Amino acid sequence: MRTYIDLSSELQQPLWPSVERWVGDPAGWLPSPAHPLNGETWRVTVHAGPIKRVVDVRVGSPWALTDAWERTLHWEPEGRSGLLPEFDGRLVLREHGRDAPTLELHGHYIPPGGALGSRADALVGHNVAEATCRAFLESIAARLASAAESSEAADQTRQRR
Repeated sequence: MRTYIDLSSELQQPLWPSVERWVGDPAGWLPSPAHPLNGETWRVTVHAGPIKRVVDVRVGSPWALTDAWERTLHWEPEGRSGLLPEFDGRLVLREHGRDAPTLELHGHYIPPGGALGSRADALVGHNVAEATCRAFLESIAARLASAAESSEAADQTRQRR
């Protein structure tokens, strides 16, 4: 049975510097360090508190909607460990007019281990999965914020000249 994750994080910076980084190389916004494996896959460490795991993250090309920019996302544990689930979803950078933009993560995973794994997921696994996804999302939000700060500093430097 699929288990769903739907999270969002309000960004505390202007939208456009974030979009500029978002549509570029994912190594510029994935949790650091992101090690490239090929043109669309990076090896990243994700964590929830003291629990860490290495995953291979495949990121799709960005596409624009009316008020958002999306990318598909798939991660699987390094070495395809049968103990950890794969995750399929999408990341969304959404504009909200005058309100702060948001970064959203929507997706699902299938708990490994059949019926027993589903029970364990219901008891504790989902909380760990959600915390892992939340930390992943917040890390991306922080990387996008650093892009906005860099852009702002560059603008101020140009204005002083």
